[in-house]
Amino acid sequence: MLVETALGITKITGLVVADALDHRAEVRSKIGTLAREDIHTYTWQSLLEEAARTWREFLEIVGQRAPDDVRLRDLQVRHDA
Repeated sequence: MLVETALGITKITGLVVADALDHRAEVRSKIGTLAREDIHTYTWQSLLEEAARTWREFLEIVGQRAPDDVRLRDLQVRHDA
């Protein structure tokens, strides 16, 4: 494997998104291999759920740091609706 050290890159990670994940043994095995290489697999549904969860956590943390910020309260209200 060729390693490009001039850029300072020491680790590569990835993300695979699929409409559906096949549950055959060879596919599950490949997904396991990818995970060990820090390449994560998601269905579109699970990716969107993860994005929404991360957004909620982000809003909560930022809201705690600026509890009087009207813009953040408005975002939280719109998100909760």
